[in-house]
Amino acid sequence: MSQPASSSRLTVAVIVRDAADLLETSLQSIRSIADEIVVADTGSTDATIDVAKRFGAKVVECEWQDDFSAARNFCLSHTTGNWILWLDAGDHVSPDHATRLRKQIDENSTVATAYVMYVEIPASGNCAAERIAQIRLAPKHPLIRFDGRVRESITNSLATAEVGIEPLDVCLLRTAREHELSVKQAKAKRNIRLAEAQIRDSGLSPELLNCLGDAFQTLEDHNRAIQFFRHALQSSQSGSLEMLEAYYGIVTSLDGKPDQRDEQLATCMRALETYPMDGQLLCAMGGYLQSQGQTELAMKAYRTTIEHGQINPGVWHVSNIHEIATVCCSLTLQLLGRGEEALQVLLDATAFDPGSLRIRRQLLDIYIKAGQRDEALKQLDQFPKDFPNREALRSAVRGACLAAANNWLAARAYLKTAYNAGSREPLCLRWYATTLIASGEIEEARPIVEQWLALEPGNAAAQQMHSMLTQNTKESVAEGAQRQVRIDASETRQAHLTGAPIRSPLPHAGSSNRLPHQR
Repeated sequence: MSQPASSSRLTVAVIVRDAADLLETSLQSIRSIADEIVVADTGSTDATIDVAKRFGAKVVECEWQDDFSAARNFCLSHTTGNWILWLDAGDHVSPDHATRLRKQIDENSTVATAYVMYVEIPASGNCAAERIAQIRLAPKHPLIRFDGRVRESITNSLATAEVGIEPLDVCLLRTAREHELSVKQAKAKRNIRLAEAQIRDSGLSPELLNCLGDAFQTLEDHNRAIQFFRHALQSSQSGSLEMLEAYYGIVTSLDGKPDQRDEQLATCMRALETYPMDGQLLCAMGGYLQSQGQTELAMKAYRTTIEHGQINPGVWHVSNIHEIATVCCSLTLQLLGRGEEALQVLLDATAFDPGSLRIRRQLLDIYIKAGQRDEALKQLDQFPKDFPNREALRSAVRGACLAAANNWLAARAYLKTAYNAGSREPLCLRWYATTLIASGEIEEARPIVEQWLALEPGNAAAQQMHSMLTQNTKESVAEGAQRQVRIDASETRQAHLTGAPIRSPLPHAGSSNRLPHQR
């Protein structure tokens, strides 16, 4: 552990149970900056305690009382540093951000300030990356304590201790395990139990109602989820984080009720009356309008998101909503026959954010469909230098451009070379499968389509091609493959499937003063 030049001492505090592998990830990432590690174990039966001791942690056994605040306060009582960094098992920090955090403590921090930092869950499969700003670094102070059985908070005690709150440019990363359905459902059942106990202790509150709505949404009990979110909406202060979370909850819970699309759109529009520039609501409304065939209005919603959309960091949100809106705007413009505008939207976005791989991929797709090989290859040159199988992808791009011009024989040679060289990019799989089908090689295409669908299970174009292969005749499959060369509405839907809140309900609830326990 670190030996800082200043007198500031950093304690990393964790409460945990049965999370040995996740705890190791966390402790490995902070071992160079922590002066003390305190792990409060709430009853592990795996190797969690052994892992903690291997990293030099002080391990204290804590009886679990269905109360996260009680566990955190017990852990806090065993810390000796003058700064406390709270982690959950699996939270980790990059080396650069660890250095930044240590420098903040040594050189710039004051004992009258607690710090908010982003916590991010990475994208995985069909789940978008999500983030929230949470208070994670606070001074050791006798008046700072957690309260609440679930969604535990130190905010009230910070006010009592006259400690302010400021942002800190440090991001804590979680693992993709957070997206696993079994993990989310186990936490949802636990949170229902704790929220109900908290209600018996102190009565209803918008926070607890949102907690229950979020839990039942995760358990796919959409009717009960909507009931709790609506109750939270009615009891929240207008314009508050709790009201915004309740609106998010209602809108995404209605995703589970396809017969209520009109109500979903109406709810989104009501929410925008209070939060007129909320980026997630604007992008979601674009998706709902698109699903109703109102492409022009959808495009305008996406444009507004790009130009004016704002994100409230205190509520779980999709990390790259502006990128998603940009791709969706470009796709809707293509549907409207406004190809030059569609291209310009993407070019403007790359000027603003040249490192966006999502935007680069969409530009690549446009150039391929236009048969502009040289421009497509120039876009590929902008991909990261360490992008896997880069040369194989160049071959795939050449083949895709030929396939877009229906030159199937030449396309097949390039795409087969790329595939055999190890390229498993969706671009390669899509165009190789399309070429094989158009050439009448249906059986050869099946495993390619299955690989594509496994890689992108929510991809509408992959689903359609798989359905054609399993249900249709050889002739209709070939005809369908050629139709898929052009842009269609399914691709706009796919842009949402890979990120926008309309298609990916936000599974985590909370605000900047929340510290949900992950175990």
